[in-house]
Amino acid sequence: MKTSKKENEHLNRGGDKRGKYKLLLLALLFLGNLQFALAQEKTVTGTISDASGPLPGASIIVKGTSNGTQTDFDGNFTLSNVPNSATLVISYIGYKTVEENVGARNTINVSLEEDAQALDEIVVVGYGSATKKDLTGSTGSVKAEEIAKRPLTQIDQALQGTVSGVVVTSQTGQPGRGLDIRIRGTSSITGGTSPLYVIDGFIGANINGIDPNEIESIDVLKDASATAIYGSRGSNGVVIVTTKSGKIGDLKVDFSVWNSIGMVERRLDMLNPGEFAEIVNITDEQSGTTPTFTDAEIQEIRNSGVGTDWQDEVFRTAITQNYSVALSGGSEKIRYRFSVNHLDQPGTLINQSYKRTTLRSNLDFIFNEKLDLKVNLTGFESKSRNAEYAGNLGDPLGQALIWNPISPIFDENGDYIEKTGLASIGFNPVAEANNRFNDFKQRNFAVTTSLNWKLLDNLTFTTTNAYTTFADLTSDFRGLLTDVGNINGAARAFQQTNEGFSFLNSNYFTYKNTFGKHNFNITALYEQQVNEGFQYRANAFDLSTEANLYYNLGLAGSQQISSSFSDSSLESYMGRINYTFNDKYLLTASYRIDGSSRLVDKYSGFPSVALAWRVSEEGFLKNNETLNSLKIRASYGETGNQTIAPYSSLARINVSNPVFFDGTTPTVTTPLGSPAPQDLRWEVAKQTDIGIDASFFNSRLNITADWYNKNITDLLFSRQVPAYVGLGNIATNLGELNNSGFEFMVDGWIIDNATFKWNSSFNIAFNENEVVSLDGQDNLRSGEVNILEAGQSLGEFTGYEFLGTWKSDEAAEAAAYGAIPGDAKYLDVNGDNAYTTEDFVSIGNALPDFSFGFNTDLEYKNWKLNLLVQGTAGNDIYSSTIAFATGGLGQARHPTLKDAQNVWTPQNESDYPTYSPSTQNFRNSSRFVYDATYAKVKNLSLSYVFPKEILDRLKVNNAEIYVSGQNIWTITDYPGLDPEVTSIRSPLLVGNDFNALPNPTTYTIGIKLGL
Repeated sequence: MKTSKKENEHLNRGGDKRGKYKLLLLALLFLGNLQFALAQEKTVTGTISDASGPLPGASIIVKGTSNGTQTDFDGNFTLSNVPNSATLVISYIGYKTVEENVGARNTINVSLEEDAQALDEIVVVGYGSATKKDLTGSTGSVKAEEIAKRPLTQIDQALQGTVSGVVVTSQTGQPGRGLDIRIRGTSSITGGTSPLYVIDGFIGANINGIDPNEIESIDVLKDASATAIYGSRGSNGVVIVTTKSGKIGDLKVDFSVWNSIGMVERRLDMLNPGEFAEIVNITDEQSGTTPTFTDAEIQEIRNSGVGTDWQDEVFRTAITQNYSVALSGGSEKIRYRFSVNHLDQPGTLINQSYKRTTLRSNLDFIFNEKLDLKVNLTGFESKSRNAEYAGNLGDPLGQALIWNPISPIFDENGDYIEKTGLASIGFNPVAEANNRFNDFKQRNFAVTTSLNWKLLDNLTFTTTNAYTTFADLTSDFRGLLTDVGNINGAARAFQQTNEGFSFLNSNYFTYKNTFGKHNFNITALYEQQVNEGFQYRANAFDLSTEANLYYNLGLAGSQQISSSFSDSSLESYMGRINYTFNDKYLLTASYRIDGSSRLVDKYSGFPSVALAWRVSEEGFLKNNETLNSLKIRASYGETGNQTIAPYSSLARINVSNPVFFDGTTPTVTTPLGSPAPQDLRWEVAKQTDIGIDASFFNSRLNITADWYNKNITDLLFSRQVPAYVGLGNIATNLGELNNSGFEFMVDGWIIDNATFKWNSSFNIAFNENEVVSLDGQDNLRSGEVNILEAGQSLGEFTGYEFLGTWKSDEAAEAAAYGAIPGDAKYLDVNGDNAYTTEDFVSIGNALPDFSFGFNTDLEYKNWKLNLLVQGTAGNDIYSSTIAFATGGLGQARHPTLKDAQNVWTPQNESDYPTYSPSTQNFRNSSRFVYDATYAKVKNLSLSYVFPKEILDRLKVNNAEIYVSGQNIWTITDYPGLDPEVTSIRSPLLVGNDFNALPNPTTYTIGIKLGL
């Protein structure tokens, strides 16, 4: 044992003084060794377990420092640089935290006890959170563990098939595009139908730049008692996103990468070149013209192998790459998480792409036990090309499905064959795809701060401030090798910028206290938000060269410039009380007042009340071995919608295109625009909900069921005004809309033991929609078949009922309609021997009767398998895609579908109409309406988690490798490319498939590492 110099001097002294200092020497030796023992650092090992066995992932940290670690798969841990004087803080989700003094011990084994309160799931409910057992409203949640099972590119994909009552459809397979989300049906006709997104307290935040790997949880507020606290914007439901934060401990690095191969596997069955030539001759014969091909020419086409499969030419295999890195850690005073994500997602159409890079920083500062601050920063930049195809005949896919299959792509000189006289008279789809440049760049930066100040033991003040700024640039070029440039005889281009910002300030007090059996949680809020935007657009016509694309608009023969500015604001007051008596009876009541600059009647109030009874806490059920939890809920609430254009409450003046009155001098006129509405109010949704939550067998089986009725009044609508009043539309309120339905969800652990685990969940939701009233303005048609009519639901299709063809023995009857055998036959409702709008009947509906999702997880040792199935039933699609490919419509002069081989002839009296001059090939008929019921395997993944012995060799904390497939199997009778996609999101045009790009089938391989 080493001693100090002073101690050695004492030891070397002799004589009579030795005994005198003996006691002093012993005391100094003891103190010196004690100080040395306390100051030295060592390595501590141990095992953390519970009553069932080891706990992998438990946290062990030296109190007051950032020195910490986690247990491995077997519950073991090793922690270096631990002083003897240290205290270890040991924690695990769902268990009580334990503190252990180290002292002389080198091995510390701890058995943790379950914490009933911690085990109760935390749900973010807006301006606070609550345990699931204390909720009075209807909610749904998706946690990080569920999100991690799929290679997601957008956070809204995490909701598909996982939350009852939330219908999530991927309406297009174009890269970078978000999904369409409807919570408990469609709740508006023109006032917006998307839910309100709240990200870390930022109301109305942009979800496009969030890396799904950074999501801690997604909570969906469905009933009005839950959404009413957001008043003005909660009528379509609320989606609250909480991102991951740093945790106490040493620096942790998480890295993930996945690559996927995407392709369009489902194709329309098209005519080959020889078959097409034969059909062309048949249509010529039926229309009374000379056949285009001789028999010899048809045979030559068959033998030569000429021709093009245009679907193969415009579709491609797309390889997507996704990389994410996150650094996190912290101490008791500061916690941090920094992340970067890069996504490179080519489209399955040629010359189509999307790229996005996101940087994110989440910081938590704990100044003391009364004051803490959160600062979240997010910035992202995205770039896309040709990822905004509208869905029409001008798109490459639209032309590919109706173009001449005999024609090659290029002529003998290597130039594009621009047009042919057969099939479509439109432009070469491959040339269109390769020479169209529609580029979109988006930059977005957002900062959210949240300061919590504990004024008193029971009173907390929170202020959340969120600021986001954005800058978008759309650049579009159409040269001579595109349809637009070819028609106009010159190249044209435009550039458009959109810039702006949004600022939110939320301030609220929260008071919590318990008096005996009475528990109170009271919130009082003041909130304000302002949005501002500026737009500038420059159009260039007759460009003198195509070499510069859209980069030099000054080379145009003529130009047109426009700009605009808009701003809007909201002001809100809210009060809420949560009251619990005896941990059995729960009450939540709130009242919110919102004022919107967009409306004439700017302020409105939105009340809500909810009651819940925890029946399982009553004496007759308490400690029941089978039913361990039972709660009955009932609620009523009102929410608002003000999603219309800014300045809708004001009279406006239009600005015309330049007019050349003298032939040379451009003059811009300013005709009278839309008049000011006299009364423009909030659209209000009033919703009633009754629900039940039950858990059985110690929560191994859980059931949630809800019935709801949502009535929406004062629907926001844009109505055209008479020309003598002004030009344009006027915003107004009219009518009433109703949604009612039933939701059911069940989940449970089928098998749960040390080596094998099996968990499954199933949800189903039924919704009925009805347009109750339109204030006398019925039969408002949109598009070809959609109609808005009182007594019907949204998504209603009306048109002619297709009855097949007139047969030979019906020649006399057909003649009364000016038709001949083989012509199309429709239902004549009024019997006037003519097909008119008076004969329109209901021919389908785009809204599903129900939606469903099934999710199952199997775990065997280190292997994990996940299966997710999602679908809808009872919904129809009106397919303009198939209508035009049938031929005889618009640009499509001849059919290209193989079904045309079944065309009516005297020898084959089928129900496929002829192409005679007398036939009436109506697009708006039931002939092109199809059952779009489907079930899809949205995800099937297999992963392997590396065991501890391999991790130790690799010197990493955790590692996982996986393979998965998305959209790999679809069950449907829909003959189109994809029953899930439609071209237009508007509730007035729902269910239209007009060359919508299908969702790709993708196969993914990925790896996750933790260092």
